[in-house]
Amino acid sequence: MARKAKLISTGEIVEVYADMDYHGNTTWLDTSTKTEYYPSELEFLPEDSKPISPVVSLSQFTDEELRSELKRREKERRSQFPPNIRCHDCKHCVEGLAFKHQYIPTTVCRMNPKPSQGPDRYYSTVCSLRACDKFETK
Repeated sequence: MARKAKLISTGEIVEVYADMDYHGNTTWLDTSTKTEYYPSELEFLPEDSKPISPVVSLSQFTDEELRSELKRREKERRSQFPPNIRCHDCKHCVEGLAFKHQYIPTTVCRMNPKPSQGPDRYYSTVCSLRACDKFETK
């Protein structure tokens, strides 16, 4: 593994890697020129800290913390819409079918397809429900 080091004599920054000889003596070789340096000739620079990954395991949190975060996100999402917006005000709320063997239409949301029931089947909705994130005015 290569490391960055500053040459004490010149101040030049080089990238080096460790090399051991038969007797167990460690020297450092420049990755580009293969020049050999002794540890006393180099001043090693601190390694750059790796950025923290934004992916966090859900197992780190308790059920209560996860539930409260979901509630907070839902509240934030709903605050973007006026409080009186309902499903029946949405252009995606139409009469349609929800199940394979259904013949009498019901109110469905065209933005929520139900592929397991067929290509023209959608999840049903109640017109008086508050609008979801797929809401678009008629």
